[in-house]
Amino acid sequence: MKSTIFFVILTVIMLFVVGNLLRSRRIRERYAVLWVLVGLFMLVLVAFPVLLDRLAHLVGIAVPSNLLFILAIAMLLGITLQLTLEVSRAEDRSRVLAENVAILNLEMREAGLTHLPTHGAPGDEMSDTTDDGPEGPDASR
Repeated sequence: MKSTIFFVILTVIMLFVVGNLLRSRRIRERYAVLWVLVGLFMLVLVAFPVLLDRLAHLVGIAVPSNLLFILAIAMLLGITLQLTLEVSRAEDRSRVLAENVAILNLEMREAGLTHLPTHGAPGDEMSDTTDDGPEGPDASR
């Protein structure tokens, strides 16, 4: 009975945290739905522990807690795959944006629209070079 109360409180806290993250826009709706479903699944298993026993027997797993671990690992693998896809998409968008900025900078330079002296690092392809005069940069020495 104490473990049931503990897991109910734990699930309610998790759902409350997800709700606050969603309300403060620190988590997107599609990720919040996943965590709400996990919380509801936990509540169902806590309220009806016989379901886990029957599901484990149906699948052919002798110990119900092993089924719970398998489900948790599968969920974590799914989340990892989803986040990997999101990172890949973000990297692709970032690369395309960097290419577009480089093309725009080149077009602006060729059109003579930039007069900004930059102090970029050596080898910085996007920085303008300043004209140091006919004597070069060491003429003031």
